[in-house]
Amino acid sequence: MTSVTTHLVKVTVGRPRPDLLHRCQPVAGATNHQPNEFFGLATWTVCTQADKMIMRDGWRSFWSGHASGSFAGLSFLSYYMAGKLHMFDEQGYTAKVWVTLAPFLIAILVAISRTVDNRHHWQDVTVGAIVGINIGYFAYRQYYPSLADKLSHEAYEARLSPFERDMPRGQPEREGPSDEESAPLIENYSDRGTSSPHPNGQ
Repeated sequence: MTSVTTHLVKVTVGRPRPDLLHRCQPVAGATNHQPNEFFGLATWTVCTQADKMIMRDGWRSFWSGHASGSFAGLSFLSYYMAGKLHMFDEQGYTAKVWVTLAPFLIAILVAISRTVDNRHHWQDVTVGAIVGINIGYFAYRQYYPSLADKLSHEAYEARLSPFERDMPRGQPEREGPSDEESAPLIENYSDRGTSSPHPNGQ
């Protein structure tokens, strides 16, 4: 879900990366600015970069795929650990917070590295982080109840919604047969006269 959404937005928005000029490697004086103007416009035709994939990737800055992917996966891990540890039961709270936030800190470092490496603007990694956190939480809630739930450590049963978790499950037990049903079948010979029920008359 994260990869598909991120790639769709990247090719739709087409925001240039901070290192686009380095990717482009334009020819000297490749602008059409006037003598009294400092800035001017240019197209991709001024680029000397021969690798088309490098150029195409240069217009896929928004939003950061590294940020959204790392936050989606690691935030799910944080929610999972918080649920297993019963983070909100007010017991050993400080230790649980540090353990739960550790994956988040790793995701933050990944996002920061993308701006330090001049691959993304800060807006790209910020939006990517927000998207990843929401997708991670959405995925977590498909399998586990809220972190405030007393049973936050238990996953939902397969194909049961959160509202069906506390409903009676399985087929009701079959009651045993009644006395009349379980009693052996005894044929009544009273209306046959005095003849013996034995076929030989004995």
